[in-house]
Amino acid sequence: EKDYVIQSAMVELLQGLTDRQKLILHYRRQGKSTTEIAVKMGVSQQAISKHLSKIQAVITEKLPNTVRGFKEKRKSAK
Repeated sequence: EKDYVIQSAMVELLQGLTDRQKLILHYRRQGKSTTEIAVKMGVSQQAISKHLSKIQAVITEKLPNTVRGFKEKRKSAK
């Protein structure tokens, strides 16, 4: 029953995203950076960042207690 609730929430979440946002999310889940996604889609990094912000807003609205982490981890300079 718990799995059903999770799957139901994910389906609802995906319905709130555009096809472009779904594609960006797909690439992000594959571990692609903002730059890699931008090059693949032929758009600017800023465009991808804006889409990721919108995706995060949808996730926050639909799944408020979910851990969110779309930002790239920055490598610390040593």
